[in-house]
Amino acid sequence: MLNKLSQSTILFVQNDDLSKAIYKGMIKRQGVKNLFMADTLDIGYEVYKINKLDIVIIDLTNFSYGGLDFIKNIKKDNKDIIIVTIVSFKDEVKSDGIDLIVAKPISIKKIFQKVELLVQNK
Repeated sequence: MLNKLSQSTILFVQNDDLSKAIYKGMIKRQGVKNLFMADTLDIGYEVYKINKLDIVIIDLTNFSYGGLDFIKNIKKDNKDIIIVTIVSFKDEVKSDGIDLIVAKPISIKKIFQKVELLVQNK
């Protein structure tokens, strides 16, 4: 993974403990050192407010209510932040403010390859 992405500060919002543990391990293996994990949208928003984040990854499958508002509020506040959403079906969500939509099953490595391009273009 390229150096710029490994130095990024990332928030991952996921409310399923098993999935969260799996994603955390996969993200750390990509060289990311600054990773925050949040169980709820409220906690995720608090983490966002007190930290300078570069990337937010949210599994919208588990947050059918409020997830898009969460994204819109963050993007309204910080247009430069990269938002990645994980969904069950790719055409399940369309929203301004989302930089990358990924359908399950996911590959963290492939996501990070695409995110690296987004980071380089910011």
